[in-house]
Amino acid sequence: SYAAPTKLGSFGIGFQYLSYGSITATDDTGLETGSFKPSDMALSLSYGRSLGALALGGNIKYISSKIQNKATAYALDVGSMCRMDKKLSLGAVIQNIGASLQFVDEKSPLPLNLKLGAAYHLEPDWILALDLNAPKDGAINLGLGTQYGHKLGHESTLVGRAGYNSRANVNGLHGFTLGFGVLYQQFSLDYAFVPYGNLGTTHRVSLGVRF
Repeated sequence: SYAAPTKLGSFGIGFQYLSYGSITATDDTGLETGSFKPSDMALSLSYGRSLGALALGGNIKYISSKIQNKATAYALDVGSMCRMDKKLSLGAVIQNIGASLQFVDEKSPLPLNLKLGAAYHLEPDWILALDLNAPKDGAINLGLGTQYGHKLGHESTLVGRAGYNSRANVNGLHGFTLGFGVLYQQFSLDYAFVPYGNLGTTHRVSLGVRF
């Protein structure tokens, strides 16, 4: 993804691709008939603009999903954020407004989702955040998180993070996350520990550059 601010607002572009690898195809009797390679792809164009304490933005997305046949659709995300004061910010997003993906005669609706969020600065470098997701075809889930930054010098900051999300539906340790990051000038390096119960543990590393 890439985003750039201009005098007319901020513009962005994003690309996502997920391949599921090769899967063996079988007939009704279990006889192998070959293989297929499912994949999902999404391309998004974004725009956002600040109007004083209120910020508005949106994404236009082209979505392609392939199993054995391919289906495509267009979707829209719209959102806003309001800075209530120097400490509290509130936000709302509606995601995946659009048509269904159609595989031959079967239609698969896009996962429409309403998201509400809030962030509160306990101190200038300490943030508490809350995230509420209400998918059209699923249960409401809640996310809670906190981030604290400690300056190591004039140009570097060490950041610690912790969170909880009720979305995962697996057995064992899940939902809790821990992470840390280092910010130096315009560069950032972040790590997150994300357990998924009996599905195993994920270690996420990301690198960011601001210019």
